[in-house]
Amino acid sequence: MTKITIVTISLVSFVILSATLANVLVSSASYTPTITIVSSGMVLQSVPAVNAAVHKALFSWGGVPSSYVDHIAQFDWDYLGPEDAQLIPSIRAENPKIIIIGYFDVIVGDANISYPETCYMHNASGNRIYFAPQESSRNPTPFMNISDPTWQSICINSTKEQVAQGFDGVMADDTWSNYFQMYGSTTDPAPSGAWWNSYDSGANYTRWQTAMRTLLAGMQAAIGANKIVCCNGGSSVYYDVCAAANLEDFVFGGGADAMTWINILEAISTVEKYVIAHSGSMADNETNYIFGLSCYMLGMNGTNTYFSGSNIWHPSMGIYPSIINRDFGKPLGSKVQVSANVWTREFENCTVTADFSSQTGQIVMK
Repeated sequence: MTKITIVTISLVSFVILSATLANVLVSSASYTPTITIVSSGMVLQSVPAVNAAVHKALFSWGGVPSSYVDHIAQFDWDYLGPEDAQLIPSIRAENPKIIIIGYFDVIVGDANISYPETCYMHNASGNRIYFAPQESSRNPTPFMNISDPTWQSICINSTKEQVAQGFDGVMADDTWSNYFQMYGSTTDPAPSGAWWNSYDSGANYTRWQTAMRTLLAGMQAAIGANKIVCCNGGSSVYYDVCAAANLEDFVFGGGADAMTWINILEAISTVEKYVIAHSGSMADNETNYIFGLSCYMLGMNGTNTYFSGSNIWHPSMGIYPSIINRDFGKPLGSKVQVSANVWTREFENCTVTADFSSQTGQIVMK
């Protein structure tokens, strides 16, 4: 694959690159604000030097016992469910610099809540659309209409409420780049005809993306530039209206190859937005974890990049190789291709290599 090195990037160029890369995807340290929300979008700041150590991110939602506070406090970024907001003071007491992000799924409604009918997505017959049983343990879960003003207000209010609870922001989950990516997980028959065409079944998905962009921009504006909305799923499409993006299944999924993922990470981190490379469940063994971490180090830039290598957050079960805590030093240049499927990058204190054909990585300390 041709090497792509991005030194500087304008907002227009970044959006074009993001939209191009997102078509391949099928699919979420101390805080210093780097953006300002203005009427025309985001104001991007210059890129400072990369920190010597890898910033570590963790997913810890779903009913976290207080005994795990010590473990969570070892990380730089944590996704914590709203149901565990009471743990925030204890976590911050041990690590005042940690960024703690809440959660809200912008397209999946709560089956136990009766929303106004306009909030729901409906099929050609006018019936609500629900997600297939294998998609959620909370079924039947309704597919929500992101273009509906009432549903947008619900998303925005939840974001504001979580920030008021002490979160630094929220992850906006399932911010996919097109409608069909989520429709394929529903129980409704395959879409067709004028109704389906109204949701832009073509390559650009204009209506869907415009609605999602409006929703995310509203969530970000509601909490201000000093707080974070982190898009997850199709992140490279909406990153310009959010403060952060979570690259879910980094290098292991989403229908993209490893270099595409690395180029997305490189592009986003170059404009100094928050970006979390989350390798997910595929990194729940040490070989895959090191491969994900190596790929992350090939593409990381700036001070606001984070790596999450496992979906398992329990301290006794997670895969946390000790090497992630080493001082790698600053990068001495960009990634370099050494053979057809092997890339490397030099740091002050280590050499990083990733072999895409074998999906293995190596970090050799100097």
